[in-house]
This record gives sequence, structure tokens and C-alpha cells, in this order.
Amino acid sequence: MVTNAHRHTHTQLIRVHVTVNRKQATVSVADDRPWAFPMPTEPAALCVERAQEGGRGLMLVDSLARAWGFTVYGGRSPRLKAVWFTLAEVETEAEVRAESGETG
Repeated sequence: MVTNAHRHTHTQLIRVHVTVNRKQATVSVADDRPWAFPMPTEPAALCVERAQEGGRGLMLVDSLARAWGFTVYGGRSPRLKAVWFTLAEVETEAEVRAESGETG
């Protein structure tokens, strides 16, 4: 995502913020070009261009992350955009039931 921010926005300042806890990590990459929105490449387009060096980053994020998206900051006068993703430990069904208080 840092490469995407550099390549597609040409901004001079890219901010990376990482939050980690026991069960997940969230990474946010911010730039000062709020109008350049991220779009994953369609899988069909990748089949045609397998020799292509780039274009797979957001598709990989989409397939590996529990969630991802982008947030634009600044209200009516946007100043900043952050693209983020969350990686999380896969929970077993028993762990999910235990956390919700279910038994059996």
C-alpha cells in the first residue's frame, strides 16, 4: 500500500500507522491526495496480464485481510486519505462460542 500511495498519488509525505493487539493488526497508509481512491484489479484482468509486474497488491489485501477500506478526512474540504487493512487470527468455532458465552 505504501507503493500504491507513492505510485498513484505522487505525494511527498506518506504516513504509516500500525496498531497491534493480541488478536489483530491494523495497518493504515495515509497520503495527502484524498481524491485518488484505491481500486483492486479484477481477477479476470490479471489472467490476461500475468507477466505484468504490478497490479496485484489490493487483490492480495482483499483476499488476506479480515477487512480493508479507505477513509477520507477533512469533511467538506478533504485533506487526507488513509487506506487501511486488518489482519486477524482465524478463530475456531469453539473460540467464537466461548467469547459469546454459548456452551456446547
